[in-house]
Amino acid sequence: MESLEKNLKKIIECLRTHNYTKSQILPTEKNYWKLPLEPLNLLNLLFWKKNALFEWTAFPAFYQKLFKIFYPQVFSLFEIFFLNSKVKREEVSRFFSEEDINSFIKNNILKESNGNYKFNIKLIPYREMIFNKGASWFGKDSVTFAECITKDLNGKTVGKTLDLCTGTGIQAIISKKYSKRVTASDIREQSIQNAILNSNINNLTNITFLTSDLLKNISGKYDLITANPPYGIVSKNPDDKTYGLHTVFELIENLDNYLNNGGMAKIITESVVKNGKDMILEKIKQVFSNKDYTIVLTPLDYHINKPLFKLVHKEYGISHIPLYIITFRKYGKNMIVLLKLPLVKKIICFAYIALMYFKFFLGMKGHYEIQ
Repeated sequence: MESLEKNLKKIIECLRTHNYTKSQILPTEKNYWKLPLEPLNLLNLLFWKKNALFEWTAFPAFYQKLFKIFYPQVFSLFEIFFLNSKVKREEVSRFFSEEDINSFIKNNILKESNGNYKFNIKLIPYREMIFNKGASWFGKDSVTFAECITKDLNGKTVGKTLDLCTGTGIQAIISKKYSKRVTASDIREQSIQNAILNSNINNLTNITFLTSDLLKNISGKYDLITANPPYGIVSKNPDDKTYGLHTVFELIENLDNYLNNGGMAKIITESVVKNGKDMILEKIKQVFSNKDYTIVLTPLDYHINKPLFKLVHKEYGISHIPLYIITFRKYGKNMIVLLKLPLVKKIICFAYIALMYFKFFLGMKGHYEIQ
């Protein structure tokens, strides 16, 4: 672990020197069905400069070529550490000494095959920070949730923060900027070790990391609780009708026991709308109908994810899958609010769902089988 951290810090130092974080404006997820939204990616590249790494685009190569013209060195590092492309040793030598390269190889960070070199670490830029992905999930929802937390906490100071299902540690590390004390947990020890590594390389330490199956090893109460729990995983048990939401349900059922009066919790999760009923909304009503909470469900989009697509046609009751950021505020007012997705975005989302059905009925069912 120490040798990995030492080598990673050497790499991060190089990336910061060459402004690697500029590359976060590049959309990388290829999807031709998103062609009508392409102007948004172009506007972001030229003007908005927001993190777009996990945005869909019909032409990722176009943006990469354009970016390479203006930032050739940054793009080379982006190819090496984000796209994990194979390169010649001379390309690696542009940025690192022979001693460093040999150390990377010795510590299994860099591999050679037939004269080609490839780093087996994926380094993700977010704002001014850089995260080692490791074996944890890091996707569009990670970025969206981090942006939401940053916006809500900007200019504020929180006492105690708890980040559940921490993964790479991004939410815990973001929260540390605004919190006096932060505790972060994950069920996997491997994720915890990587989250500790990320806190160290981003110089945001003094975070307590611990291994816990959700709330089982957590004690005390907190002023802020954040969670990006696993969802959308279809259970192999035919009697399980939670559609992969069992972890989210468990969190909702126990949340009140860990949140201080006046505190706030934020969860990002999918739901399932079956027979006209939103399963997450129904669970929240069941648990919080008699509690003094103001709860707001903010929809980010509607879709049908690939693992559930086959299930949709088996059950014929699931219309769509909303993605929410849910905010729980614990103070003297009982209110549950489901916000509406803006009309334009709703039309786009349902049009995309219609396209998925169209592709399905054209005989492309195999493309959506559970991997």
